[in-house]
Amino acid sequence: MRHSVLLLSSMLALSAAGCISPPTAKPPAPQDYYFHATPERVWNALLLIYTDLNVPISNMDKSSWFMRSQNMGGVTDTAWVDCGTAGANPIAPVNVSMSVTTLLRPTGDSTAMRLNVSVGTSSVQTLGGMTELPCVSKGGLEKRVVELVRRRL
Repeated sequence: MRHSVLLLSSMLALSAAGCISPPTAKPPAPQDYYFHATPERVWNALLLIYTDLNVPISNMDKSSWFMRSQNMGGVTDTAWVDCGTAGANPIAPVNVSMSVTTLLRPTGDSTAMRLNVSVGTSSVQTLGGMTELPCVSKGGLEKRVVELVRRRL
């Protein structure tokens, strides 16, 4: 229900203002997160975390410490993605897809983890018809994964 209200608010704002602004959030720059644990322990923690978060893994190669998720559709949470604004109101994402790529790298007695979250586009009804909007990650999923890995280790 909440998402329907956000979508309706966004559509009304689009109709009234006719002004769409692109996302203001900058996608998080790829960065390494360090854990004082072996790649094996971080890998096993990630498998459990992605299962708990319902992140379906489509490709993984333990020999290179690489994982990629399937494209996850139906993302509607404005806390995770920024699809721009209509007037002063955030545009609620509609059928946005995300995918997560994770790469581990041993670094001495620690492990570096690099996360990359790719975000698709959202469709919004405007006066001129359906408009595709670019969306970007706000870094929420990345922070959540890092936090959960730290807890599991």
